[in-house]
Amino acid sequence: MEQERRAHAGSAARGETLSRQVGELKLEQSKSRQHFSAELEKGRAAIDEAAQRATDAEHRALREIDRERTARALADKQLDQLRGKLAETERDCHAKLLEANASGNCTAQG
Repeated sequence: MEQERRAHAGSAARGETLSRQVGELKLEQSKSRQHFSAELEKGRAAIDEAAQRATDAEHRALREIDRERTARALADKQLDQLRGKLAETERDCHAKLLEANASGNCTAQG
């Protein structure tokens, strides 16, 4: 009977030890989960920030492209206007030369 009590006391002590170890492991697991969740949230926040920076950079690039297109269109328009003025000036100059040559020819003949 004494031997059974000792065996039972030993089993009870092992049970308490195992129960304490299970409690410690559960606490450690809970801490690990909390740490993982915190790290996961940090990672998600970093991804969100990077995505926002990328979106902002894309919008800045698109605005810059739009400004360059607008400047190019204005420069092309000004170039066309200057070409038109040059052509008009060349026509006027050519007409005056023809007129001057025609006047000179009439005086020389007369």
